[in-house]
Amino acid sequence: RRLLQSRSPPSCGRAPENRASPRPNGEQLPMLETHEDLLVRAAVESATEALQRELTATLFKLETQAEATAKAHELIQELQQELRNLRLEATERAAEHELLMQAVAESAREGARRDLVAAQEHIVQLQTALSTSCSEAQHACLENNRLAAQVAMTQQLLAVAETEVHEQQRQLGEQLTLAENEARDAHQRYCDEVQALRAQLQAEKEEAVARLWTEKEEAIGRLQEENMAAVTQLLAEKEEAIVQLRAEKEEAVRLLQAENMAAVTQLLAEKEEAIVQLRAEKEEAVTQLLAQKE
Repeated sequence: RRLLQSRSPPSCGRAPENRASPRPNGEQLPMLETHEDLLVRAAVESATEALQRELTATLFKLETQAEATAKAHELIQELQQELRNLRLEATERAAEHELLMQAVAESAREGARRDLVAAQEHIVQLQTALSTSCSEAQHACLENNRLAAQVAMTQQLLAVAETEVHEQQRQLGEQLTLAENEARDAHQRYCDEVQALRAQLQAEKEEAVARLWTEKEEAIGRLQEENMAAVTQLLAEKEEAIVQLRAEKEEAVRLLQAENMAAVTQLLAEKEEAIVQLRAEKEEAVTQLLAQKE
C-alpha cells in the first residue's frame, strides 16, 4: 500500500496537466476572428480614404471649372459693355454730324440772307440815287445789273451750298448706316461667340460630369474587387488557421490519449507487480508464522 501511494501521485498529477493543455489552443479561435475583423476594417478604411481623396480631387476640378465659367461670364459682360459703348459712341457721332450739318446749312442760309439784305439795301440806295440824279441812271442800271448778277451768283452759291449740305447729309446717312451695320455685325459676332462659348462650356461640363461618373464607377468597382479579394484571402486564411488548429487539437488529443494509455498501462503493471510482491510477502509471512507455531 505504501508503494502504491508513493507511485500513484506522479501519474495522477500529470493527467490533469494533459487534460488542461487544449485550453490555450481552444482560445485561439476568437483571437483569429478579431484579427480578421481588424484586417477587414483596415482594408475598408484604406479604400474609403482613397475614395475620399478622389472625391476631393473631383470637387477641386469642379471648382476650377466654376471659376472658368465665372471668368467667361465676366468676359461676356465686358463684351456687352463694349458693345453698348460702341452704340453710344456711334449715336453721339451721328448726333454730332447732324448738328454739324445743321450748323453748316444754317450758316450758309444766314450768309445768303445777309448777302440778299445787303443787295436789297444797295438796290434801294441805287434806286434812291437814280431818282435823285438822272445822270446816274445808267450807272445805277449797270450797278443794278451787277447787283442782279451778284444776287444770281449768290443764289447759285446758296444752291451749291444746299447741294453740298444734302450731299453731306447723304454721306453722313451712309456712314451712320455703315456704323449701324458694323454694330449689328459686331453684335451678331458677339452673340455667335457667346453661343459657341456656352456650347463649349456645356460640352466641357457634360464631359467632366461623364468622366467623373466613370471614374467614380471605376473606383467603386476597384474598391469592390479589392474588398472581395481581401475577404476571400481572409476567409482562406481563416479556413487554413481552423484546419491547422483542428490538426493541432487532434494531435494534442492523440498525444494525451497516448500518454494516458501509457500511464494506465504503467499503473496496471505496477499494481500487478505490487500485488505479486504483496502475495509473496503474505505467503512468506504465513510461512514464518507456521514455522513459529511449529
